[in-house]
Amino acid sequence: MITNFTFVNQFAYLDRATIVLFQKNSLACDSRPDIVLHAIRYCGLGWTHPITFPREVALSISDEFGNFSPRIRCDCNNLFEVKPTVTGRALTPRRPDGAPDHIVVTNRLPRGAVNIDLFRGDRVVARHSALPPMQTAHFRLDPDLWIGTTTVSLGNDFIVPVPHLDSVTRLSIRNIARADIVMTAGASFDEPLRFELANINSG
Repeated sequence: MITNFTFVNQFAYLDRATIVLFQKNSLACDSRPDIVLHAIRYCGLGWTHPITFPREVALSISDEFGNFSPRIRCDCNNLFEVKPTVTGRALTPRRPDGAPDHIVVTNRLPRGAVNIDLFRGDRVVARHSALPPMQTAHFRLDPDLWIGTTTVSLGNDFIVPVPHLDSVTRLSIRNIARADIVMTAGASFDEPLRFELANINSG
């Protein structure tokens, strides 16, 4: 299933500012950087920008060389382990025995930290970096989409520190199949930009 959004700029040309959309892992420390799920650049006044938002999430592990393991969908299970194999390491589901309401990944390697990555479509939406052996990572993505602006250059991983985001707004996207995300100016020059959902179709 996919939710389709259309970003609508009803403010002005943003020059160097970039619109960023992201989700938050509500079980992670707020001081961690957010990973941008989608970025919008140079969208002029009156212009629109389509955004595809897959509802399904998948899990993977990655290393310091930018390599990713095969992804495992999380709709049938939410307990996972990283275990050693003959060829290295692997992410495997664990039998759901009293499983929690969030995704749990435990590093069972005898040595070596590993990155845990949560995907929506082809984009990383949340990450736990350098999970040590015998430690556990927890993920919960609430049905909210966050949107804001930044003038900071985005890196290859689209990681933007929270203090460098402006006009950050939370949009509830529960049970939405299609909607517009409309950007307008504040009531005065000093007020932040406004982001609101419009033309909502449930699904």
